[in-house]
Amino acid sequence: MKSKKEFDWYQPLQLASQPEVAFTPMADALKLCSLMLLQVNKIQKRNQPKPPELVEEKKAANVFDINIARQADTECYLPGGQKVFITNFIGPSLISKWVGKTIENALESAILDLIEVLREKDHSWLLYSAADSSRTKYLRIEDNFFETFGRVLIAGFGLTAESLSETIANIRTKISSQIDRKREKRNPDLKQNLETFRNLLAK
Repeated sequence: MKSKKEFDWYQPLQLASQPEVAFTPMADALKLCSLMLLQVNKIQKRNQPKPPELVEEKKAANVFDINIARQADTECYLPGGQKVFITNFIGPSLISKWVGKTIENALESAILDLIEVLREKDHSWLLYSAADSSRTKYLRIEDNFFETFGRVLIAGFGLTAESLSETIANIRTKISSQIDRKREKRNPDLKQNLETFRNLLAK
């Protein structure tokens, strides 16, 4: 059987990042289109005949496909200026924690594990806000970060594009809860740290 040509999922992402398109409904539609093309490519690969040894290898594979996830990953930034690729934080050890769980539980675990890794990597994490409104005294994490985070998990777990909005909302909620819990323990220091951090960013 002749293998089918893969769809170009990256072109819609490039179009979505164009200045005249970014942050518009068209950009959201293009990102959704890109994710759907990724899913189609993955389905086509599954349906292609494989030699017996490759079939056996697939049975032993992890629940999370890091190679597919990397295709959905794009550069994004945290409020402190740190450049982030979500898949850079996803290694075999982390993925192994998601194996053997239902897809729902694996997704929940992945979100919690990754935001904990992000907190450990960024010492300014508690000065950020996951609110979807700009009305916050903390430094707001941009929507692009949540969209990228969501696309990576959706692609890696092989979920449908329709799950993206719910996954993004879940990520936002869990980051807010995590930050709120951690802030309670360090509340006396946060106000001064926030002012210092804002002054540094303004320079």
